[in-house]
Amino acid sequence: MSLITDQQALRIITEIPLKPLPVTEQPLGNAAGCVLAEDVTTARDIPPFNRAAMDGYAVRRADLEEIPASLEVIAVREAGDCSPVCFGPGQCVKIMTGAAVPDDADAVIMKEDTESDDPDKHVTVLKDAEPYENIARRSEDAAAGSVVLRAGQPLTGPALAVAAGVGRDRLKVYPLPEIALLQTGSELVEPGNPVQDNQIYNSNAALLAGLINDNHLGKVRSLGTSPDVRETLTDLIKAGLRSNVLLLTGGVSMGDFDHVPDVLKSCGVELHLHGVAIKPGKPLAFGSTAQDSYVFGLPGNPVSAMICFQEFVVPLLRRLAGWRRGILHADLTATITAAVRKKPGRVFYCTAQLGWRDGELQARPVFGHGSGDYAANVGANGAIIIPGETTSVEVGEKVTAHLWQLALHQPERI
Repeated sequence: MSLITDQQALRIITEIPLKPLPVTEQPLGNAAGCVLAEDVTTARDIPPFNRAAMDGYAVRRADLEEIPASLEVIAVREAGDCSPVCFGPGQCVKIMTGAAVPDDADAVIMKEDTESDDPDKHVTVLKDAEPYENIARRSEDAAAGSVVLRAGQPLTGPALAVAAGVGRDRLKVYPLPEIALLQTGSELVEPGNPVQDNQIYNSNAALLAGLINDNHLGKVRSLGTSPDVRETLTDLIKAGLRSNVLLLTGGVSMGDFDHVPDVLKSCGVELHLHGVAIKPGKPLAFGSTAQDSYVFGLPGNPVSAMICFQEFVVPLLRRLAGWRRGILHADLTATITAAVRKKPGRVFYCTAQLGWRDGELQARPVFGHGSGDYAANVGANGAIIIPGETTSVEVGEKVTAHLWQLALHQPERI
């Protein structure tokens, strides 16, 4: 197995010619995680009217020259109320958050800055106000006709809220790729089934499906497990190649029963790389077919599979889904909180818990019992990258880190 560097592997994956999947139109509720394929404009001003930002009283600032100021309450306006209301000197309107501010008003006084024995009839204002204080002014967010979302924007929750806020119920998007998952190994048993002493449960399917779904990277199609039998493996790989991407785990190393590379080639897959000088994850393989499907052969050990997925598979999935930038994890600088020792040679991708403390990013390495110890990595949300010839990193030193995602479990202290 001829090894290439991690950077060479990334260049192959990020520079291989491919086209994003054909644009489709989706209901807003189905577009989460997709990349927007059109500019979205607003047909009306945002906000469409002067809107109260607080519960309180709409006033004329000219009536607040002397504080405290005693004002007559002539009306109550709630959100959605369009009835006309006019008031003159010494008068005001009780108003609720989100309601349209009367044309005569140029400020809203918060309820907390008033006092009254009968707040629907009379109020005493206890402070002055700046011009248009507590008023969201018409069009201050966006004017009618302006672009509020650009093509290429990943549709996160806030982006979807913007689309909904301008009245869009459907959007043109790049669809998420279909990703077939296949785990290889005669020792594998599906969870819920009886297991023998020489067998283990298939955890990689759940691992990869969870990572894909957590990050809105694609639609999962599970092919189950294959024993290390060439004929069975061939049939399942052919089935997986009908998806946009096939992710295999196991069978990609140099053992007598590691059939995956040969079977891939027999199924029309051109391997662009096989073997990367990293630890863990050395057996990583990547290829493509003439029918524009893509294949990753990931190591069978769960931690190795997770690292290879995050570092090498995610960039390709993002490209297929229409991402124009940010396909790679950003190189961040973190302070390490525990010493790491390694042998010289391959680049070490050490899983870690990353978090901010005292104004800096800190990294706590995960020390498990090898690349099969997935339990130790439940809280890992990234990796620190230690160069090949480096043999030790001491507490307090700066390291390069990749933040994969925000961990659902954050340690009490980084």
